[in-house]
Formats: sequence, C-alpha cells, structure tokens
Amino acid sequence: MSNCNANMLWVVSYYSRGFNDSKKHCIPRILSACDILFLQEHWLADGQLACLTTLSSDHVAVGISGFDDSDLLRGRPYGGCAFIRKSSLNFT
Repeated sequence: MSNCNANMLWVVSYYSRGFNDSKKHCIPRILSACDILFLQEHWLADGQLACLTTLSSDHVAVGISGFDDSDLLRGRPYGGCAFIRKSSLNFT
C-alpha cells in the first residue's frame, strides 16, 4: 500500500483576531502541521506585515492590511489577511 500523505496537501484557515505575542507562538505550531495557512484578521498595518516572514524559515508569507497606513485609527485595528505556504511547494 502506498503512502497516502505523498499526494496530500494540508490547508488550514485561522481566524486570529489580532497578532499579539501569544499568536506569535501559536502560529508556528500551526505551520508545522500544514502546507498552507490562510490567516484572517491579523490586524497588522502594511509596515508590520514583514513580521509574518519571521514565523518560520521554511515558509513564505504574503499579506495585505485591512486598513491604509494613513488612516487615523480609533480603538483597535481591523482586518487583514495573509497566505503563508511552505517554501518547498512547487506550483508550476
């Protein structure tokens, strides 16, 4: 019997409700168990998105903020999504 996992792609969607210190420890654990992670509601500004690339040296991250850096925010920030994938995945 062949290994079923050889042809499987593990995709996870995580509604994070912010990106604080506890999420910085939780998300790498999620990444270790999946191939692709869709991250919603990270609440990061454009200038903060680079921190997503530091979560794992085995993954590539691209994201978008839910608000413009020039917006004057009241209360907490909102929105944002990111796509984080294993760098070894080949999508050709």
